[in-house]
Amino acid sequence: MVLVAGRPREQLLPSDAKARSEFVDAQSGKPSEQERRVLARFLTRLQAQEAAGVAVPKLRVADAIERQRAYDKEVGEVQKRIQVGLDAAKSPLGVNVREQELVKSDAGKSTSGNSLRYVLEIANRDKRSVDAMALGVEFRDLSRKYVAAIPTLELKGPLTAGEGSQRAHAPARRDRP
Repeated sequence: MVLVAGRPREQLLPSDAKARSEFVDAQSGKPSEQERRVLARFLTRLQAQEAAGVAVPKLRVADAIERQRAYDKEVGEVQKRIQVGLDAAKSPLGVNVREQELVKSDAGKSTSGNSLRYVLEIANRDKRSVDAMALGVEFRDLSRKYVAAIPTLELKGPLTAGEGSQRAHAPARRDRP
């Protein structure tokens, strides 16, 4: 293996695990401490993939660091979404939207000519009664593309502790692109 002095980020990572380890040890002081930690995390993932039978890609050190940073960012976003889900599960009111269906509507109701029909299930997981609630709802498809929205939805009437309720479809507007 050939090391080019002064350009550690431009060198290819060795494909052999032992040579990779020696390569990283030889790089001490060249990349910053933060880059070394990022590279070490990448190599740990690479070693696990290699043990699972995945071929080791030929990458420059800079590419490996960039890929690991992108992976770290993605993991962070997933962790945030999981935390939001956990926080929602602990909230006193739970709202579930089901049976969404795009239907034709009068031009006076929606500029797009379409409305979204749905059923809201609301559960009161608190020990107190709820007299009214207001919420805004955005509907998105699996790719997170905007489908429709209900900017303000007000629900009135008591929802006692531990009770669930179903509210049937108010048309959702599709006026936003």
